[in-house]
Amino acid sequence: VGNQKNAKTDLTGLLKELCEITQALGLEKKISLTQNLPSAPLWIKGHKQQLAKAILSVLENSVNYTKNNGKIMVSLKKDDNRAIVTIVDNGVGIDKEDLPRVFDRFYRGKNEKNDGHGLGLSIAKNIIEGMDGTISLESKLEKGTTVTIILAELRREKKY
Repeated sequence: VGNQKNAKTDLTGLLKELCEITQALGLEKKISLTQNLPSAPLWIKGHKQQLAKAILSVLENSVNYTKNNGKIMVSLKKDDNRAIVTIVDNGVGIDKEDLPRVFDRFYRGKNEKNDGHGLGLSIAKNIIEGMDGTISLESKLEKGTTVTIILAELRREKKY
């Protein structure tokens, strides 16, 4: 897979690609997807395929748990030297008893009706944390879920 240590990814470009995939996944349910992304590339340290896998599993969850005509919003902003990705949906939400365990492998909440293996968020967490990032989730039943992913932005080295 090449040199993982020096891999870098344009997060803006990657999110645009993933939003297109998510829109296609949400077509049948008429889910509207809003993007709030910077126009300029935002480079982060990390391998594109791994990052795509992590973020896409979060987006797939949003599509699966959002009702017909629902909404998903993907945004990216810069804060100091961090890139902050937020994925918000107005889906069915997660019971507060299940919240502490959503990142556990094979864990599926008691309201779980979709065919999954309970691995998506666990895999996403491993990938993001492997890039020294964090992933967190907030949710309210019948209101929706917000997933926040924070990654280190690549700083430009000063040349003297």
